[in-house]
Amino acid sequence: MPRCWQYFAGLDLDYTGDYYFKEMKLPKSREEMAAYRLKHIGIVTQNYRLLSDRHCYDNVAFPLRCLKLDEKTIRQKVHETMTLLDVLAFKDKYPREL
Repeated sequence: MPRCWQYFAGLDLDYTGDYYFKEMKLPKSREEMAAYRLKHIGIVTQNYRLLSDRHCYDNVAFPLRCLKLDEKTIRQKVHETMTLLDVLAFKDKYPREL
């Protein structure tokens, strides 16, 4: 049985009824929900699911690249986010080094 976060994140679409977020009905197709999730939902699991072959910086930048943002904007957003979380010192580390 899926956990409730899977419903909220749109990872389990085998349910009856509808979900709404900010008065907007969420899509039930996997493709549309994946696009919605990319722009509106962040998930942090206990296992983090970091890309092991990429530095921390690239893990943070990955969803921004999926949104096709320009590199200058990506650099700015990654720097801001990592600074806010006080992890900028780890930007060049691989997940296994943390």
